[in-house]
Amino acid sequence: MGDRSEIYIRNANTTIELWRHWDSDPQFMIPFFEKFASFAINTYPTQQHRLTYPEDVAALMIVFDYLEDEKTLEKLRKQWKASKNDPEFIPHPDVRPRGNIEDFERIWILDIPNDNENGVWKVSYYDLGDLDFLPPEDEREDLKSLYKGKVQMTVEEFRKAIHECKPLPIKPEIFQFICF
Repeated sequence: MGDRSEIYIRNANTTIELWRHWDSDPQFMIPFFEKFASFAINTYPTQQHRLTYPEDVAALMIVFDYLEDEKTLEKLRKQWKASKNDPEFIPHPDVRPRGNIEDFERIWILDIPNDNENGVWKVSYYDLGDLDFLPPEDEREDLKSLYKGKVQMTVEEFRKAIHECKPLPIKPEIFQFICF
């Protein structure tokens, strides 16, 4: 069983949705974001404006995750004396485009600047835990009493609020990384 999360990379104009299957709680993700920020700076030392485009940052995050997986698997291959062709040791990125995946317990939002004057990346973390979202409008009336005191929006409304940079109905933990 994975510890799934959605990752949103956004600036004021664009939001890109990614999804992660494994190790999405803060003890893994904070070091992940720290290492990723360092990787991003080293990848674009003279073109830091690329780190203000959500599309480029999302693509770079997938590459970074693949390379990190490759390093881990290389250590395991040596430890287990396994072949590079062994299917158990073929790297794959765990971070990928979300598409239609609806399975998540946590949300991470990486807010990046619109220009390269402010090189601070702000990461907001939302642990959804046992939160229940409202069902779609057509199913709501029958279940209304069950949702008293719950998050008063559907998953779709929640995602729309993220895309529009609107406040969410739960408080985040916030982390900041100086990127460039």
